[in-house]
Amino acid sequence: NLLILATWLAGQANVGLRTYNGTTAAITLEGTKRVILIPQDWSYSNDPDAAVLLEGVMDHEALGHGRWTDLEARGKAEKDGMIKWVALSASIQNILEDIYIENEAIKAYPGVKANLAATIQILLRRDFFGNPAAFPHAGPSQLLIGGLLNILRGTLIPGQEALFVENIDALNVILPAKLGAVWLDVLEIAQEVQNSKCTQDNILLTIRIMDVLMSAA
Repeated sequence: NLLILATWLAGQANVGLRTYNGTTAAITLEGTKRVILIPQDWSYSNDPDAAVLLEGVMDHEALGHGRWTDLEARGKAEKDGMIKWVALSASIQNILEDIYIENEAIKAYPGVKANLAATIQILLRRDFFGNPAAFPHAGPSQLLIGGLLNILRGTLIPGQEALFVENIDALNVILPAKLGAVWLDVLEIAQEVQNSKCTQDNILLTIRIMDVLMSAA
């Protein structure tokens, strides 16, 4: 029963947990309480990797987002007219935020590094991050997101560098060829996430990236 493990891990981070009818884990505010949502069908599983995946996901959500993400910042930024959250801008900000919170979690809780790396290894085997054969067939937006996802993780998160080498080698050829100088400008801004101190910093980076993309459109 993986729900027992998930509840225990959430409790260690002082966040709540409940199941829902979704397909991915997430964290939300319910009143003033941070609550992790996990899909109902994760409660029981015959997947031999299920416990490893769940521990990595819970480290990411509870010790990462639960401790470091400002869950109200995105809504406030849109309300203040700073950015309009659409699929592309939301995906970029999510990637930057994930880099930021995983690095913070690793610094605060060293054991998280191995748990996240083990989870990433499984997800890579399942093509969660794409693969060299698929990248040439991706559209511009999908390719840009795949580039940020793989290259930022493979260069900025301790313990994950060696895992992404194959994907990064392929993307380093495809991205400049398909997206040109725009990709280099986007990557330069995105790499500043290693200096982020809060969610707001990642929102500001996203705004700058979107400005580059809009100017190139």
